[in-house]
Order: sequence, then structure tokens, then C-alpha cells
Amino acid sequence: MNLSTFKPEHKVECLFLSVAAVPSVPPETFETKVELIRENAILSLLGQEEIVHLAEEGRWAHYVKGDIIWLNGAEAEWFGLIRTGFVKMVKTSEQGKYAVLEIMGAGQTFGCLGVVEGSGCPLSAQCVTDVTLLKIPKQPFLVRYEGNQPLQREMMKISARRFFAKLNLMAKLSSGRVDSRIANVLLLLCESYGRLCGQGLKIDVPLTRQDMSDFTGVTIESAIRTLSAWQKQGIIRSDKSVITILKMDRIEEFAHGE
Repeated sequence: MNLSTFKPEHKVECLFLSVAAVPSVPPETFETKVELIRENAILSLLGQEEIVHLAEEGRWAHYVKGDIIWLNGAEAEWFGLIRTGFVKMVKTSEQGKYAVLEIMGAGQTFGCLGVVEGSGCPLSAQCVTDVTLLKIPKQPFLVRYEGNQPLQREMMKISARRFFAKLNLMAKLSSGRVDSRIANVLLLLCESYGRLCGQGLKIDVPLTRQDMSDFTGVTIESAIRTLSAWQKQGIIRSDKSVITILKMDRIEEFAHGE
């Protein structure tokens, strides 16, 4: 990946979502709800009148870092549309193993598929940062979803992309090498959260060493040891859980097992 030609993708509903740095956040008004819904890749397929009605039904909600929004298996009475902050989607096995499968950012929905299928939430949702989101209730959305074929097709496409993105992530994390796993996660984050900044590429999502451990399936000690070594070697810089990649070629070498 060449830093000089890197361009984050915009307004893409996938495993990760690009988030531009915003210096200030407008007040939480009705107009803000409408704009947030209109800019979402899925909900933008609704008509203007339907968007307004959905905004009337939606309610703002605020969470602090670490809050659990719901646990996997919970009945889905609403889905979230994130305004600010980051939410991680987590799967916990019967053995108690904890794996982060997705990170959702501003402008993205989560829990929408559970609302449509009526099968409950397949993943737990937990706040990586403080979060403000719009709760879209189930029934008002389903009324508009049922008769909207373009919306249904887009939902299917997005669900398929997310599924294959998860398979791709799992394949890249299948390597037994710690440095390869961590490097691959950093590259995936760069594809959507990367922002050119000074000498490197800054990943605009705060991830603790525990988050990195949960993402990669390595122990927290291994994650700390690897990231600390890379920082000493000038490969990355870490500031308040935000990582900047200074030597992309080295990260790519680690990702490929070199």
C-alpha cells in the first residue's frame, strides 16, 4: 500500500467504514436525524417522505465507553445508526472466548439484519468510545422495508459483503504468527479508517491493546510486546490508543509472513 496514493473509501457499508475527522458536531435536532438517515448507504434508498417519518420515530441515545448496548441473542426491537463514536460487534463462544468481528463507525447501521430477519442479534454490541446514535424502531422500519425492493436488494448486497469480509478477516488471521495477525488487522483498519497525517497513516479509531488482542486472537501480552517492539523500531507510533503507521512496507512484510 503506497501512502502517497492511499485514498480512504467513503460512504461504504462494509466491514469497516471511513470516518472523516469532524471538528464540531451539530446539535441533535430533527433536521440532524433526517440528514443522518439520508446519508446512510441503506436508508438513503427510502423516499424523502419515508425518511422524514423514520426520523420522527427515531430517538437519540447516548452511551459511554465500555457500555454494552446489547448481548448476542437479544431480541432486536430497534437497530442503531451511529452519529458519533465507534461500536464493536463481538461474538462470545460457549467456552467464553471473546472475538471482535466488526467495528462500526459514524454513519453506519448495526443490528439492522436482526430486525429484518426477526432472529435476534447474532453479535453483542459494545462501545469502543463514547457513542451517540439514533435508535430506529423495528416496526416503522419494517413497514417501509417490505415494499421497497431496491432497499431489500441493497440489504442483501451489504450483508453478502460483510459476510465475505468476515471470511477474509478469518483467513488472514489463520496464521499462527502473532506479528502477521496484528499486521493484517492494521491493514484492514487502514483501508477504511486510514488518514494521511504527517509522516504516516493514522488509524482514526482508538484501540486498546485488549481490543487488538480480541481482534487478532493473540494474548494481550503478545499484542503489547509486538506493538511495543514496532514502536521502538519506528514502524508505528501509538498515542492514546491511536496508532499511526510510519513504515507501511514493514507492516505489509509482516502481514505476508516475511
